[in-house]
Amino acid sequence: MSAAITGMEFARPMSPQFAAGLLHALGGRVRQVRIDRLLPAFGGGTAYGATVEVESASGLGMVDARPSDVLNLVAVTSAPIFAAPEVLAEAEARREGDSDDAILLRRTLDAEQMTVRQGAGIPASVHHPPDAPTTWRPELAGLDRQGRTPLQYAALANDADAVSRLLTEGADASVPDRQGFTASHFAAQQGAVAAAEALLSAGAQVDAVNSFGNTPLSTAAFYSRGRGELIRLLRRHGADPWHPNSAGQTPVSIACLIANYDVAQFFADLTDPDPNT
Repeated sequence: MSAAITGMEFARPMSPQFAAGLLHALGGRVRQVRIDRLLPAFGGGTAYGATVEVESASGLGMVDARPSDVLNLVAVTSAPIFAAPEVLAEAEARREGDSDDAILLRRTLDAEQMTVRQGAGIPASVHHPPDAPTTWRPELAGLDRQGRTPLQYAALANDADAVSRLLTEGADASVPDRQGFTASHFAAQQGAVAAAEALLSAGAQVDAVNSFGNTPLSTAAFYSRGRGELIRLLRRHGADPWHPNSAGQTPVSIACLIANYDVAQFFADLTDPDPNT
């Protein structure tokens, strides 16, 4: 990315340039990229997931990716990039407070842009401040810096055994994180059917609302990628398909807006008009 910004050219294509060239040779293009979901990070904490929307003669396709990879791809394709509200909110929350992690992240906003130079003999170094933060592990504390619980991380990982154990030990499935996401929201986001089943069977609130007004059913519809198991499960437990979020979108309308997958089929039995209109 730094090379693209500074106009530097390499003698041989780097990986993002190769990917973009291969896509172009096959008659496709990157239509847009989205940093669109939160994922459990290795060793604990939260990572981000991204989706690349590719357009070709055969239609639109969705490709899972790491945000770092899509940012480099965008640098050589000029495709628009979008970030989901929950990703932006989580990133902002990471910079708050006086923790070592937050201080380090705030420093990056004032740091000079990284530059890439060609030529042999230039040493590469990575500086780790003496107060560099350690990685939080959910088994070490009740809440992390985003206000997330071990139960929420178990739901993200679709670890139904851990979900059941934590609930038996007294974990509260209704506890939200700082953005209002409950364990059921995270299970819905991941399509984690086994974890969601364990939560709902234990009495988790099926229509819990996060700070964006989304219920687990709204989340399941948005992240379904054409898979209906989680949507069906939530609806069997009485989830409201007409609950509007902060933007006025319901699970049904979200499903109808998704063009590259037939998510609306999981609501085809609804014959009554939207009661919100």
